[in-house]
Amino acid sequence: IPWQNLNLEPAYEARRPSTASTGPLIVDQGSWQFRAGFASEAGPSMIFSPIVHRVQRGEEQMHIVGQAPPAGSQRTATRTPFDEAGMPVHLPTLEHIYDHILGHYGGV
Repeated sequence: IPWQNLNLEPAYEARRPSTASTGPLIVDQGSWQFRAGFASEAGPSMIFSPIVHRVQRGEEQMHIVGQAPPAGSQRTATRTPFDEAGMPVHLPTLEHIYDHILGHYGGV
């Protein structure tokens, strides 16, 4: 199954910011929940869990942030960038999360 045909149900809230959104992008990096949005908005437009699934199908590999991995995946590895005390310890996972946030906002 091609990646674009996967029907992933988001396990987080995400809405596109309005075209009038301006100002800095604010990211609240919590160990339980990430929230992101423009300073000019009333609230965050993204709220999701800081979980990254590395999914492999055949030779293809992709990272899915804040969502359940697709059914039928051959191999799945799940990571969070934080340890039990809430300290960031796995920076590559944190980088995937920030790539996901910036991709949602069009690369701000």
